[in-house]
Amino acid sequence: MGCCYGKRNGDVQIELLTQGGNIQVTQECGTQYGLGVDHSKLESPIKENAATANHHQIHVITREEIDAAPRLVLEVLESPTLAKGTAFEINAAGYTHSKRNANDGFTYMGTAEHGDNSEEPPNDIVISTDEIGMGTTHLVIQYKPETKGYFIRDYGQGTGTFVKIERPIIIQEGFIISYGESHMHVSALNAEKIQLKFLDGPKAEQIFTFHTTDGIVKIGRMSGCDIKFDDFSLSRRQCNVFWENGQWMLSDGDGQKSSTNGTWLFVESFFRLEDKTTFKAGQSLFLAKLATSKQ
Repeated sequence: MGCCYGKRNGDVQIELLTQGGNIQVTQECGTQYGLGVDHSKLESPIKENAATANHHQIHVITREEIDAAPRLVLEVLESPTLAKGTAFEINAAGYTHSKRNANDGFTYMGTAEHGDNSEEPPNDIVISTDEIGMGTTHLVIQYKPETKGYFIRDYGQGTGTFVKIERPIIIQEGFIISYGESHMHVSALNAEKIQLKFLDGPKAEQIFTFHTTDGIVKIGRMSGCDIKFDDFSLSRRQCNVFWENGQWMLSDGDGQKSSTNGTWLFVESFFRLEDKTTFKAGQSLFLAKLATSKQ
């Protein structure tokens, strides 16, 4: 059984997909990494926001900015449609082999070679339509000159874009954190407590509340975990949620050793790509690498 969700009026809507719908997509895309989001049945604010970002924040990147900025290389780690090791080079202006020639700092990835309408940008990096789960416009990467950084976000189509948690991150309300067969939604948080609601998986609809005084919230298969699973696709200590320096934080593994299959963040909002960030789009796995710009 697959899961389809989106946000409406601040609430998370869940729709279980039945045979004859998109269940085969979500199962196939979610089997290996425990991920898979199908936006096709819901109107998604993500698509609208991404399009708005494109149309209202257009900034032509100058040659000086390109020379001063780092380059971003997306290396294919695993894919049913792309050769392993294939590299896509992006600079401050966008994908270096783009046919858009916009020099606007945006790079779009998806299956469509041309936009379907004025709201749909043509993709810079075109993926084969044979790839199950890859959206027409699946994701966007934006270079922001003020931070000299590259930021990724899902575009609201396909089965979602997920970044692997490889260093502790600050948790924000609305985050969707994925591991195994579960998607965990941060439904509320403040300086006193955090509330975690499971959208699907073995604990679907269950809500857990923890306070800053509770110490480290351990999630995994160990008997001592605060949220315990019997899912053998998870590690004994899958991930941790904890309060530190006035912020709720998320880390993968036990703090020393990473989990086996990873803890993943659904990038609904722009998320900065650090060097050697792993992310998943459709059935493809990419490694984002930063390098100094060519002079």
